[in-house]
Amino acid sequence: MAEKNILQTLMSLEKANKEKDILKIIESHKYDKNPAFLYYLAHLYYTGYIYEKDLNKTLDYLRESAIKGYASACFMLCTLFERGDGVDRDYNISNDYLLQAAEKGYIPAINHLGEIELMGRGNIVRNDENGCARFKFCHDSGYVRGSINYGYCLLYGVGCEADPVKGVEILKKYADEGYMEAQYNLGKAYFDGIGVNKDIIRANFYLQEATERGHMFAAKMLGDCYYDGIGVPIDHATAFKFYRKAADLGNTEAAELVTHCYVYGDGVQPDYKEAISYLVRRAQEGDKRAQVVVGNHYYNGNGFRKNLSRAFHWYQEAARQEEPEGLKRTGDMLLEGLGCKKDPAKAVEYYEKAIANKNYDAASPLAKIYSEGVKGILRDEEKATKYYRYAYYYTHDENCAFECGERLSQGKGTDEDLQEALKAFEFASKKGHLEATKRVGEAYLKGLGTDKDVEKALRYYLIASKKGDDEAAMLVSIIRRDVEFN
Repeated sequence: MAEKNILQTLMSLEKANKEKDILKIIESHKYDKNPAFLYYLAHLYYTGYIYEKDLNKTLDYLRESAIKGYASACFMLCTLFERGDGVDRDYNISNDYLLQAAEKGYIPAINHLGEIELMGRGNIVRNDENGCARFKFCHDSGYVRGSINYGYCLLYGVGCEADPVKGVEILKKYADEGYMEAQYNLGKAYFDGIGVNKDIIRANFYLQEATERGHMFAAKMLGDCYYDGIGVPIDHATAFKFYRKAADLGNTEAAELVTHCYVYGDGVQPDYKEAISYLVRRAQEGDKRAQVVVGNHYYNGNGFRKNLSRAFHWYQEAARQEEPEGLKRTGDMLLEGLGCKKDPAKAVEYYEKAIANKNYDAASPLAKIYSEGVKGILRDEEKATKYYRYAYYYTHDENCAFECGERLSQGKGTDEDLQEALKAFEFASKKGHLEATKRVGEAYLKGLGTDKDVEKALRYYLIASKKGDDEAAMLVSIIRRDVEFN
């Protein structure tokens, strides 16, 4: 029986709930290595239909099918590793399986690859043009989700020349057929007047339609409309209902707003206990942002008795889902041994994951670790400089900017670059860093990374001297004397 036929037959029998017929086919093919058959066995063990649910067997059959080049198996493995479903979440492995499925021409995989390319993740770098081209291919192939994604790209000019009118045309076709993602994007188009005349009433109509079908961002947006009175009368009670719906659908920002409403009685009767209870429920259900917030409550003793072990537990739960703040806070706890066994080496792992997830607040402690060395981690000046740069560029921390300037001026962990060092010192100086102010003065006095400029040097030393720095005051006197003498 051909691959496609055997899978279609088995799925049809499953839809008709004909277990005996399915078991007969399974028995007759038990020595068969047909990849479609192996994929179906994986499906049975994953869903728990006929056989008891068994993720290990699911993975075994999927891998065997994928090795034989079965695209659906590759795509399902991509999904499992992407979600961390039965395996540790690993975006690189997920991407590898995704690429295999896409290379075999599997349309859902081609579309999803485009989605990944629009954001960049793991070993797939962001490439809007490639992503949009894949959506167009899927659109031309009649794949609805690809068409909706292509409509979105045309609407906003993502990876292509913007054509909002055509984008709206595509989105309206699928919105009117009941696809919630198209309804949400079309609602936004009417809301902002992109590709159509601005029409808040129509925007609300499509957002309502998307919300009724379970679109969490549409529900959140409607909550904002009712909260601020955009196109509808201000109604915080209705806003709360939409925020609650969005939160229940998994929108973490809405979950925080629900908590806010309970705490302050905004659109609902004030109920601090319910606010905390709601947060805990969301955390227990796997809401990674709620897990961080609950961790913060335990850490600060706000709403709960202070309990660092419980704080660490919830931070770690969020970190398992690669929630950026959860990763950083787990690193903080491990570094200091708060609520857990002290483990600086493990803290480094969490800090590096936090940075990979764009939480650059982890860069400063990581830079310090590599600069000084801790148990299990040797000093590494190159890495220290790298992370001081991250902290300077992304978090605008003046202390890290100063440290970055010092390293650039000395060629410590990087090539010497006096011009970049001066920029870092000037940045830190503007934020009130005393030593950086003196370094800027020195740079202009000696011509380090810039032309000599005694007037500018004097200006910076005066700033430092007014902050009580004796060395700067002495240099002000010397510079003034030399100027008068010359």
